[in-house]
Amino acid sequence: MLDKRNKNKVILIGPYPPPYGGIGVHICRVSALMCDEFTFDFIDESKVKKEGIFNILSFNIFKYFAILRNCDIIHVHSSDYRLRFFHLICAKILRRKTIITVHSYKSIPKFLRKGLDNFSFYNSDLLIAVSEEISEKIGYSALVKEAFIPPLIESQDNLPDFLVKWINARKGQKYTVCCGNAWKLDEFNNEDLYGLDLCINAAIEFRRRNINIAFVFIVCTPGGKISIQKYKNTIEDNDLHSSFLLYESPLSFVALASKCDTVIRPTNTDGDALTIREGLFLKKQVVASDVVQRPPGTILFRNRDVNAFMECLIACHNADDNTLHEVIADPVLDAMKTYKDFYKKIYALDATSNSGF
Repeated sequence: MLDKRNKNKVILIGPYPPPYGGIGVHICRVSALMCDEFTFDFIDESKVKKEGIFNILSFNIFKYFAILRNCDIIHVHSSDYRLRFFHLICAKILRRKTIITVHSYKSIPKFLRKGLDNFSFYNSDLLIAVSEEISEKIGYSALVKEAFIPPLIESQDNLPDFLVKWINARKGQKYTVCCGNAWKLDEFNNEDLYGLDLCINAAIEFRRRNINIAFVFIVCTPGGKISIQKYKNTIEDNDLHSSFLLYESPLSFVALASKCDTVIRPTNTDGDALTIREGLFLKKQVVASDVVQRPPGTILFRNRDVNAFMECLIACHNADDNTLHEVIADPVLDAMKTYKDFYKKIYALDATSNSGF
């Protein structure tokens, strides 16, 4: 039993929002969920620096070590294998307990990355993978636990007024409004990782066939491998302004999904996507590629097949109600208790073994 007068201090390392990506949202929700039990500090790996939060890009090694020294547990959420290795080495030097959560593992890594990953995974006190597939890919026995923590709806930021008006106008015209998002516009296997191109191609065909399906797609961060201007030009050239809104700034995806009808995740690689679990939690229709195993209730289409994608969206559009899928039925309080119990156990470390899970 933890003595609350002397709470263990946990350092959470990863991209702290804004901008809001799945890992950053997870980090924030973990700290909010467990703040009564543990004291938290953060090491931010985002390119956007925030006041009062140490950012690894400051390259202040003395401050970095001071933060690590002043903690009991270091929980690494880094997606960059080099940063993951660096944090693990520093934690071992300081003899701190270390947890690594692997949120995604896109492919079989090359020799150097494989070697560094093997060292990191083997030497962590506890290794967590957010899905069975990721656990298999990394090649080490890992505790499998999805990264989703239920959102507090009342704490979400309001959507911009023009965006709310655009969605309401489409619904007034009997459109089914779909929403998707991308951290930034990157490629995987020389294809659009987040499937924005599929969404635009689908919108072009829906307009041609007079099918009232509209899209809101959020790009949180500029500077990916794909130029967003290319997609803007396609939207302009095909006169999609009434059926496609491309928004270039971070916002609350929970608030957006709450206003829309269908959540989409047309990625060509993935981990345990927060977008999907939030959509299911909100009891929305959720359409996603079959590139990885998806949570129960997700409507799947063949990866990178725009016609299969469109068929799923048309089925959602034609449904009389939201009964195309099962939805997560756990009440918020029960779900919160499940996650709280989990983090109590891993941060009580006893994390040198996987017993009790």
